[in-house]
Amino acid sequence: MPELPEMEAWRRALNDPVSAFPIVKAGPAHVATLKTFDPPLSTLEGRRLAGVERRAKRLLFPTEDGELVVLVHLMTAGRLKFLQFGERGPKTPAFRLVFEGGSQLVLTEAGANKRAGVWLLTPEEAERELAHLGPEALGIGTDRLGEICAAESRRLRPSLGERDPAPRETLTVRADARRYTRAGRAARGRDRRRAATWPRAARARHQR
Repeated sequence: MPELPEMEAWRRALNDPVSAFPIVKAGPAHVATLKTFDPPLSTLEGRRLAGVERRAKRLLFPTEDGELVVLVHLMTAGRLKFLQFGERGPKTPAFRLVFEGGSQLVLTEAGANKRAGVWLLTPEEAERELAHLGPEALGIGTDRLGEICAAESRRLRPSLGERDPAPRETLTVRADARRYTRAGRAARGRDRRRAATWPRAARARHQR
């Protein structure tokens, strides 16, 4: 996960400012950015954030009372900025939280494709939303890494990226489906061209 240093920097930089004062206004949010509608953003008003947590590439802003979580995925072009009172910011950010005293947390996104997302969830919903993610690289430990590597003979990257790997039948169907798609045909063509440069014995094994 090459974005890890950047996401950790966001978490550390925003942790104290966003928890200093209660929220007085939540939103507005771009229609393509806000991914949930219930509960409405207005339920954040009057609450205080407990800080910032990180889960993979996502930032989580839990409320101090433990009832809500603001989940933010910046994708490629999303940027967060904390504005002090009086500091100029974008006129129409993709998402905005205004705090008591006039400071703001704003989300902007460059380009026409709005891929960054904001979810307002309960803690249980947030847990379900993140359930597919793999283990955290900073906290996995050698014992857990050994368990993952020993569980199945496969490449390391997909093993680490799946918390709950798909059943064998599903993986087989996905592999077979590649035969009938344009992407699958292109991938097989690349494989054949690559195999043509191998020694004869290795090429024979690949063709089998």
